[in-house]
Amino acid sequence: MVAVLAVSPGWLDQPHVTAAAQGQGVGSRLDRIAQESAPAHLDLWTFQRNVLARGFYERHGFQAVAEPAGDNEENEPDVLYRWTPRGTWA
Repeated sequence: MVAVLAVSPGWLDQPHVTAAAQGQGVGSRLDRIAQESAPAHLDLWTFQRNVLARGFYERHGFQAVAEPAGDNEENEPDVLYRWTPRGTWA
């Protein structure tokens, strides 16, 4: 296994690509599949300090919409990202 991505209506959950598979297009392909199947929008959370993940999502059209102070199990500041099809905002 080189990657995992769970998708539920409006959400990307648990996105992960192993270090050995990063940079080979695996994450981009999974993201594209999820976006093609999303009718309105996709949201996901990542940690604010995860610069690599944030750059990946931003390159794939996600925009940061909230940055809570760490109200999660890890007590780590996180960021909520949202992707919408071009020309829409859900």
